Amino acid sequence: MDLSHILGAARRTPRHVFRSSGSAALLPIARRSLSHTYRQHPTLRADPSDPSSPLLSRVSGPTDKPLSELTLGQFWKETVASHGDRQALVSLHEPATQHAVGSLSSSKTGDGCIRWSYADMDEHIKRLVAGLRRLGVKKGQRVAVLMMNSSAYGALQWATAEIGAILVTLNPAYGTNELRRALKHVAASTLVFVPSLRTSDYLAMINELLPSLHSAGGSGSEIAEESLPDLKRLILVDNLTSRPRGWESTSLLSSQGKSFADALDRLNNRALDYRDLLDGNSAGLSDEAEQVTNEDVVNLQLTSGTTGTPKAVALTSRNLLNNGIAIGDTMRFTEKDILCNVPPLFHCFGLVLGNLAAWTHGASVVYAAEGFDPIRTLRAASQERCTALHGVPTHFITELEALQDVQDHVRDPEAYPLPKGVNEGESFTFPNLRTGLTSGSTVPIELMKQIMDPHKFGAKAQTVVYGQTETSPVTFGCDIDAPIEKRCETVGKVYPHVHAKIVDPEDPAGKPLPIGVPGEICTAGYILMKGYWNDEARTEEAVARHPDEPDIRWMKTGDIGVMDEEGYVRVIGRSKDIIIRGGENLFPIKIENCLDQLEGVASNAVIAVPDEKYGEAVGVFVLRSHHSKPVEAAAIRSFVREHLGGQSAPQWVWFLGENGLADDFPKTASGKVQKVILRDWAKELASKGDGKVQQAQVAA
Repeated sequence: MDLSHILGAARRTPRHVFRSSGSAALLPIARRSLSHTYRQHPTLRADPSDPSSPLLSRVSGPTDKPLSELTLGQFWKETVASHGDRQALVSLHEPATQHAVGSLSSSKTGDGCIRWSYADMDEHIKRLVAGLRRLGVKKGQRVAVLMMNSSAYGALQWATAEIGAILVTLNPAYGTNELRRALKHVAASTLVFVPSLRTSDYLAMINELLPSLHSAGGSGSEIAEESLPDLKRLILVDNLTSRPRGWESTSLLSSQGKSFADALDRLNNRALDYRDLLDGNSAGLSDEAEQVTNEDVVNLQLTSGTTGTPKAVALTSRNLLNNGIAIGDTMRFTEKDILCNVPPLFHCFGLVLGNLAAWTHGASVVYAAEGFDPIRTLRAASQERCTALHGVPTHFITELEALQDVQDHVRDPEAYPLPKGVNEGESFTFPNLRTGLTSGSTVPIELMKQIMDPHKFGAKAQTVVYGQTETSPVTFGCDIDAPIEKRCETVGKVYPHVHAKIVDPEDPAGKPLPIGVPGEICTAGYILMKGYWNDEARTEEAVARHPDEPDIRWMKTGDIGVMDEEGYVRVIGRSKDIIIRGGENLFPIKIENCLDQLEGVASNAVIAVPDEKYGEAVGVFVLRSHHSKPVEAAAIRSFVREHLGGQSAPQWVWFLGENGLADDFPKTASGKVQKVILRDWAKELASKGDGKVQQAQVAA
């Protein structure tokens, strides 16, 4: 099954998934249900006294359910009290003895993996809180985490919030220099990490960052490094010791046969074993947690950047907890749901849309692997009878292709070989799968149909949400009962307790535009970040106040969208990516979506190319499909001209992997195509005349 045409659209969505009121305390847990329709406030009219005046693109979400004013720690205690015996976490890739805490019931299971009830997880968190406090971790200190989906990560999410420390989620794809910049920027006091993931050797990186670990006279767990003066302690989490059968580690060091003892030795035994934090009594904790408020920053999410200092988005308990509750409400989560949480926890998709959306509703979370593995995801969702499955479109495409390979083998083993990683006789079924989130501004309708197909996943209530890290992250979402076209072509309606409007990005007054007119999406409410950590200048660039509503702080998303009369929003591009050709605005995503329909194009990225006559012209980088006849530049230009008109037809076409170009698009650590780099490539190539479609084919 070739899904490359879907993959092209999926790779290119303008923003990743992911900014009021309410002061009453959260309703008791037993009463947390919400009307699941988006009953937003009506859109405004240009002249409220004239019913015939144009509707404006300005909406506010429903406020019938009050926001929670609890801290994450307080909310967790309520949840444990209500759901203590229910399953909270299954980490299939971790052995039951992972943390060697005798009081945990995971060792009683037969499949050899971690299975925690809410009470089990609570006991682990309490021990972790006590251990961190013994180390000297205090409120406001930054605890950086460099690992992927694991029980320790999930526990740290709650434990740091209980202390009032700030969890800093680091991207495992960081190189040494990126890691140094991030740790320095947030002034991390503690780094929690694993020895290696996939091809990354973090021990080598840490030794390069901290040469003092091996200096003469250096001893003990206290770190003193001149280049990172705030970093005081290292905590190493074991991901090397024997994994459950079928969930073996695939990391670099594991493949080399290295042990956890070897890992500690490479750090000159200056790192503390995570398990040692748990080796103590959780009783008699100090009352320091009572000083933590729901407005304190508890999480720094580092956004992707191409150069310079990273931006650390500062989020509070009030931000994250209420967004998690609202997201879970969108999918109608209850304590009976089981979520296979595929997205990485360093990203808000895994941490908030996954963990918090489930745990705020008493549901269970399943981790199939440390990092994405399509076969293990299928196995986990099938084996655990999951009711929900999260992922970005590329996750689902890869999973569907793997599922098709397995189904083909089961049907005709002689014609179709056993897929790698699949056990002979193994098959996958998903009788309970009903919902989940497929991130991105839009989802290809063919992909959504396959996710909903009863012969595939059968997730009839699969849906989409939208936002950005700076907005906690979700601000728009589609109800699970919305028509499939709405769930694929729009990002839904504004979320509860959230304000949104469409404005002219050049209008300092921020007046909402009429319905149907494209402009920049601005969002506001409890979801808005505290700001970028220690970066007031860039915070002021991103957040604005407008004279018509001076008490509201608006996040300028940079996304261009259109709102309809029902309040549904369709994202059509990024403001900085718009091509202005002869005074006409052209939206790259529209051209990219067009080219996705052309046979031979696996993926493409459209950018502006400087042009003496028009100011800017259309250029496109194309990744050819290997399953089709090679497509040529002339055919690309002709196809766009036929479907969108001559003004949108590319005058410049470059093929990745050819004529010295890289084999794939340059991407940020979180997987977004870096169009700023593509524009630099285009300028250099165009200056030499490389890639220009012949003049006879350019006439508009």
